[in-house]
Parts: sequence; C-alpha cells; structure tokens
Amino acid sequence: MTAGMALVLGLSAYLNNLITRTLIEEDRYSSAVSQTVAIAERIATQQLASRPEELQRDIASVADLRPDFKQIDVYHSTPGGGWTLEASTASMAPDAPRLPRLDERSSDNDLREMERPVPGMVTMEVVRNGSRYWIISKGSGHGTIITSYVTAMVLKNSRNPLVLGLQWQYNRVLAAVILVCAGLSAFLFPLLAFLPASGARHRQRDGGGTRRQVRGAGRGSAARRARRDRRRVQCADGRSQRPRARA
Repeated sequence: MTAGMALVLGLSAYLNNLITRTLIEEDRYSSAVSQTVAIAERIATQQLASRPEELQRDIASVADLRPDFKQIDVYHSTPGGGWTLEASTASMAPDAPRLPRLDERSSDNDLREMERPVPGMVTMEVVRNGSRYWIISKGSGHGTIITSYVTAMVLKNSRNPLVLGLQWQYNRVLAAVILVCAGLSAFLFPLLAFLPASGARHRQRDGGGTRRQVRGAGRGSAARRARRDRRRVQCADGRSQRPRARA
C-alpha cells in the first residue's frame, strides 16, 4: 500500500512538472512572437529601415531587456530583388553567422516544429551548442509588399528560477506526504492485524464459557429429576406401609 501511494504521488509530481514546463514554454513562445511582431511594426511605422543607427539602437535595447533573445537580424530589400543585412545584435562583419530569413517558401528542418502563428510570420526550432532555440522571422512593409524581415533567435529551454523554486517546494511537500503515509501505515498495519486475532480469542473464550454453562445447566436438570424421582418412590413406599382401616 505504501509503495502504491508513493507511486501515485511520484506520478503526480512528474505530471505537475511536465504541465508546468509546457505552460511556461507556451507563455514564453507567445511572448517571443509578440516581441518580434512589435519590432517589425516599429520598423514599418517609424521607417527605421532608412535610419540604420536608430534601428540598431532599437534592437539592441530589446536584446538588453530580453536576455533570451540571443540574436536579432534585420534584412531590407534591395532594388534588384535581393536582401541586405540592415542591422544585427551580433557582429556586422560579413563572415559573422546570420539568421535565416523565413517566409512561406521556407522548408522545415528535421525537428519538424515549423509554425505560422500570425500572418507573415514563420517560426521553427534549431539546436545549437546543445540548446534549443526558436527562430522567429516576421516580414513587414506596405500592404502586401514586404520590404524588410526581422529574424530573432530566442532561447527555448531556459530555466526560470522562480518556477524552479516552486517546483522544488511542491516536490518537498510530496516527499513529506509520502513519509507521513509510510509512518501511518507502519503504525496502523500491526494494529489492524492484531484486532482480528484478539476478536477470535474473545470469541473462543466466550464459546467455552457458554459450553460450560450449558453442561452445568444440563447436570442441574438431571439432579433435579433424580431428586423428584426419589421423592416419588419414598411417597409410594410410605403409602404401601400404612395399616388398612377395619370395616
């Protein structure tokens, strides 16, 4: 029983951790998508593509406020139909690693996590240096004409200290419950096993007393019958020995 309770509580802890991680991941994904959309909208409304210095300060401030945004690249269209890097939170050197520009023609990778959460946006997952990242790319422009792309690389599997603390407290409570249940089981099982045996002994004693009472009652009844028979015999002998009256 104790092992079963421990198994149930352990499964509860596992499911709680799994659900918590899933909810936090969904919240962080939605937050990263919203932040990328906000950058793309500022580029379009404030025409930051024509002001590279302000654009650089804008995305740098986002990276400072959001440490999970590991890199932000902004591409702008060229008259020949190509794309050029306009700003980046990484190095602007030509040989620096760049983030891909994702659009409706982009193909998914082996992780098969490509999504299109909002119109004009494509997201996918990549693994770099043992960590998983979201690659979030959003196009912006005038109407249906896309003139710039914002691509952000956001850390997916970051650990929140607050969440880790809450999960640790929850696991401690479950461990305490398991120990209490084990202690109660160790105390109650011997007591519950003793009660049936004690009841059986009482029934045996009660049965023995009842049998003795029955045997005693039987012997008493036989003695009374014997005394009555002796009195009848004595009375009969007395009547037979009396002299008969003369006529």
